[in-house]
Parts: sequence; structure tokens; C-alpha cells
Amino acid sequence: MDSSSLPTEPQQTNIRVIPFAVALPPEVSGPRALDVSGVVGTLTLLGDKSVMVWFGLGQVQAKEESNTSETAVVGKALQRPMGPLLLAMPRSRYQGAFGSETPITKLIGHEQEDTELLAGKMASRLTQRVQKAVFVSCDLEPAANGSLNQKLQQTVAALAEREVYRILQTS
Repeated sequence: MDSSSLPTEPQQTNIRVIPFAVALPPEVSGPRALDVSGVVGTLTLLGDKSVMVWFGLGQVQAKEESNTSETAVVGKALQRPMGPLLLAMPRSRYQGAFGSETPITKLIGHEQEDTELLAGKMASRLTQRVQKAVFVSCDLEPAANGSLNQKLQQTVAALAEREVYRILQTS
């Protein structure tokens, strides 16, 4: 191997991690015993071809920005495992040949099928909207022996998806 073919400067990576938090609406009753008040997560931009989303339940609090009139929210996730990981890919060729379904694959499974289903649907919708590969992982179990009701899971996922899409539009 020729030494002239080796890179002389370190490669710059184009990875950005953007944390987000969304407060649960007052009419939605969450697991108050764990002091859960909203959805927290991270959006990782992996170059310009793919994104990874992780979200779960956590503590959310308002934070006043000193240089703007807007109120931002910050949060802290519960100390829990990652959850299922699903990947959706945009269709680049043969868009009408195999139907309109977005290809999705499960990379890491989870015992709760509802959680996998929510993550897969979120990945599919985001992929269709942003035309990038989207990885989605979520943890929606507040305690080892308890589970969220389905309506609350769907609300949490919808809030996370809306916030992620908003961030992707402005990034």
C-alpha cells in the first residue's frame, strides 16, 4: 500500500445530535408516580442521507430563553433501555411497482408489539415526508411491571413525531 493513498487529515463527520422535549397536554394523564411530564428524545442527523430518532418518557420543564421571546422546553429521560429499533427506507426506484408501502425492517426487537408498531409507523411516515432513511427507537414503558395505555402511547408518539418533523424542516 502506497503512503500517498492514506489520508493526511482526519475525516470530518457530519453528525449532529439535537435533543428535544415536549410537555404532555394537561388533559392527558400520564404515570405521575414516576414524575413523568412529557416526551424527551434525541434526533441524530447522520449526514444528509439518514436520521435516527430516540424518544421516551421523562421530566419536562419550561426554560426561558434570554435572547428570544419563545419558551423552549428541556427534559431528562427516565433511565431505561433503548427499546426496539426500526428502519424505514425511502423508495428511490420502482415507486409504483410494489405498492405504496415504505420498506421497514426491525433491527432490534421488543417484547411489546404495540411499541414496535408505533416506532415502525413513525419511521414510515417520516421517511415518506423527508425522503431519507429513518431509524426510530422508543421506550414507552414507565415501569418494569406497568404499561402505558394505548391512547397515551399514541399521544406520546404523535407528539414526538410532530416535534421531530418540525426540527427536520428547520435544520
